[in-house]
Amino acid sequence: MRQPSACLTCRIRRRRCRFSNGPNSSCEYCASKRLKCTGFQPTSAPSTGASIRSLDEASGGAHSGNGEIVQSKSAVGLPPLEVCSELVSLYFDYIHDQFHSLFHRPSLETDLANGKVPLVILYAIIGLAARFSTHVLFSEIDPRIRSKVYAEESDRLLKVGEISLITIQASVLLGTISNAEGQADSGSIYYAIAVRIAAIMDLANRPATCWVEKEVNIRVWWTLYMTDTWSSYGLRLPKQMHRINSLPLPADDEAFLQARCGNEIAPNLDTELESSLLSQMVKLHFILIEVNDFNSYTVTSQITEAETVTMVTKLSQKLDDWHTSLPPCMRDTPENLSRYAAQGFGRMFVAVYLGYYNYGQLLFYQFLNSDHYSPYVQSQLYAAKCESYATRLCEIVYAANAIPECEVHYMMAGHVLAIASTVQIHTLLFADNEEKIKAAKYRLERNFEILMRLKRFWPTLDISFARFQEFHRVCRESMETSFRMDRWMLTFLLEFGKPLNK
Repeated sequence: MRQPSACLTCRIRRRRCRFSNGPNSSCEYCASKRLKCTGFQPTSAPSTGASIRSLDEASGGAHSGNGEIVQSKSAVGLPPLEVCSELVSLYFDYIHDQFHSLFHRPSLETDLANGKVPLVILYAIIGLAARFSTHVLFSEIDPRIRSKVYAEESDRLLKVGEISLITIQASVLLGTISNAEGQADSGSIYYAIAVRIAAIMDLANRPATCWVEKEVNIRVWWTLYMTDTWSSYGLRLPKQMHRINSLPLPADDEAFLQARCGNEIAPNLDTELESSLLSQMVKLHFILIEVNDFNSYTVTSQITEAETVTMVTKLSQKLDDWHTSLPPCMRDTPENLSRYAAQGFGRMFVAVYLGYYNYGQLLFYQFLNSDHYSPYVQSQLYAAKCESYATRLCEIVYAANAIPECEVHYMMAGHVLAIASTVQIHTLLFADNEEKIKAAKYRLERNFEILMRLKRFWPTLDISFARFQEFHRVCRESMETSFRMDRWMLTFLLEFGKPLNK
């Protein structure tokens, strides 16, 4: 590997690095900004589990956790400790428990302070979180390209032959980065690695030394289960994972956050699993699988409208049953949203309902097609339901963005907002109610503003924008058939990582 000839800051700035006082001094840019300069460092090949000894000397040796030094020299130096701490916090604020649930936050933050976070993990976390940073280190760097050098270093450190939870976690992080870059194929490969290692380890039944470790295993397994679903459908590939009925759902989120590693006794979990937001995501995910399978079946099979209505009615009831089963404190109300935000779970609460409303609009989407209007009354009711789900999806995003520490920033929000926006286009085209048309136009404008803001962080949303523009073009050319459920529409709804063919 060619030795780097620039410090970390200048490499991510993609600017020439000048050392007026020699390579062991700070470069001119870092000196002018009063930044700690990493210089340029030699390359070696540490193991996946190698950790950091000192973040201020991150290119040197690292502690293994038992006081021994392990080889961990890196071609890419880490930012200073305070910047790493900020980036880890941003990761937990904007990504973790929305994209995936891989870590116990207090444990990871303690390990960070003690220099025990595996480098392959830390570089990947920085690669995801740097796009949100306002630190001067990144001030002149486009948020969309900040992840590159960190992701590449994490990928270099990843040893897929090491069967461990660390390898699973790192693979999921790198898969998320790949999807963020619009590289769904590469992301799927990382996820497949994680799934296979979890199977080899029997992660679902793996013995644990304490309750926190056991709960992390459970949460990682369910993360893989859910990730495998949308990644596989997104590329039209078969799922790798199957539900394990004996595996418990994730425990209460606050109890998990308050627990500490090393305590062999589980916390008092008198509260039923209904109180766990992650558990509710998993329950909704079971319904999503059926919705996706149903939409695929309607495209690939000769199915009558009567059969379609019957199948949709059953799935609609499952969505209704999920919502009815929720305790009042978990309903989508302004009071509950504010309360969850105050507790630090606001974005996770929003992620649950973005899933719920998105699955509803996916289920009823085909009834927007004018061909479905009669003779079945349900068809008209289901078209209205699709509009209702899409409207509620938009509204919870607006409400979240109005509450501090609750704003929606994760990339899948862009995809589901794009789908909800096409429902607003349907209203503009076919509604005969002036108030509905006015409201749909307002939501379209707000959604566009939100998508533009999200697009600053996530390159993959370029694909969502292009897909939305192509959908708009189709609507202009053929209003009567633009909402028909066919292979093209299935690609638009499910295969979010692919551009649309004309």
